[in-house]
Amino acid sequence: MIPEKFLRRMRSMLGDEYDAFEASLSQPLRKGLRINRVKAKADWEPPFPTKPIPWAIDGRAIEAGIGAGKHPLHAAGAYYLQEPSAMSVAELLAPKPGERVLDLCAAPGGKTTHVASLMRDTGLLVANEIHPARARVLIENVARSGLLHTVVLNEHPARIAEKLPEYFDRVLVDAPCSGEGMFKKSEDAGFDWSEEAVAACAVRQSEILDSAAKCLRAGGTMVYSTCTFSVEENERNVASFLARHPEFRLTPVRDARFSRGIDTDGFDASGCVRIFPHRQAGEGHFAALLQKTDGAPSPEIRLNRERADRRLLDAYRAFCAENGIRAKEGPFLTRGTYLYAPPSTLPDLTGLRAPLPGLLIGDAAKGRFEPAHAYALASKEGEIPGIDLGVDAARAVIRGEAVEAADAKGWRALFVDGFSLGWAKCSEGLAKNRYPKGLRRG
Repeated sequence: MIPEKFLRRMRSMLGDEYDAFEASLSQPLRKGLRINRVKAKADWEPPFPTKPIPWAIDGRAIEAGIGAGKHPLHAAGAYYLQEPSAMSVAELLAPKPGERVLDLCAAPGGKTTHVASLMRDTGLLVANEIHPARARVLIENVARSGLLHTVVLNEHPARIAEKLPEYFDRVLVDAPCSGEGMFKKSEDAGFDWSEEAVAACAVRQSEILDSAAKCLRAGGTMVYSTCTFSVEENERNVASFLARHPEFRLTPVRDARFSRGIDTDGFDASGCVRIFPHRQAGEGHFAALLQKTDGAPSPEIRLNRERADRRLLDAYRAFCAENGIRAKEGPFLTRGTYLYAPPSTLPDLTGLRAPLPGLLIGDAAKGRFEPAHAYALASKEGEIPGIDLGVDAARAVIRGEAVEAADAKGWRALFVDGFSLGWAKCSEGLAKNRYPKGLRRG
């Protein structure tokens, strides 16, 4: 259901273009995927028809019904399913390898994994999600993408600003919003919409932006984005932010692939970016590129100095030696019986909730070391002894079935088209499936 009040607001905004906009709402949902260059080589392309998305170098438009989400390559993290409009945001942020980047409102992880892909999984990427259930989805997508330099926080933005002030080179604020660009995808978005909800979202977004400003170093770049059309949440919020923060300026984006922002209350929004579904091949987005021109010097932030539990670390190294796996060199840290490999530049996160402080290597809760699914997904051919599977056998693995393993013994990674899909424990000619039960599907 698309609310009538929303349509009236859009008629007022678009004038003569309104009929074209309304017609676009009854068109099929545009679908896309983004190739994950953390895993995929520069010349790799999906094994089904795609078309390029103009504003995303690795974005591809796809037709409904091709089953991209059910293909084993999706489970292996070769690509991420993402609405085309959403791919514009990380491209505007333009992160560079080796930088420190904060994605402040990160779930479910589309923009986080896009940023990581553009950074070629280097530097430090901190992905935060305030809601625990959504943070778990974010962790799952980070794992599937095979990221080594990403940590996940589950915190209020103000607490991150207090702990890591002036720390990041780039900050992304893809703010929770009224979701007007999602009405075609989700009926619930329409049922939940109201003018009061729009106003409440604008207030919450403003507070998040204030925290984000504190996290960004002088000279750093921030992108503010939403998947909604309302001026209150978009241009008006940017104008208000700039009035509160004279140390920031709007960096105009002049790009013919996008529409310009909408001037409001005397604010020239020509440098802001909009995607309208009747003009561009996307469902709707807004973005503004903001530069921090002044600020306090970045304080000295202590690096993480935690040490891993020696017994757990020894168990991991023994597991690697037994199975012919090239053990990681560290650093390592432990949480209970879990062993993690954090980025070497991980700051001291004491006092912050960090449900994923780095790559999850494994668990020794049962008295023996069990490798984590994320560890397999982050591994490449040559790092772990593997078994190459065809697509049909890979589908069987995702269903939870065993596959043939010839003479292989011990723990092996299962690969499809060169992408790691998960673990198997091999004996007597069979690879006994260790694909997580919660991820299996028929």
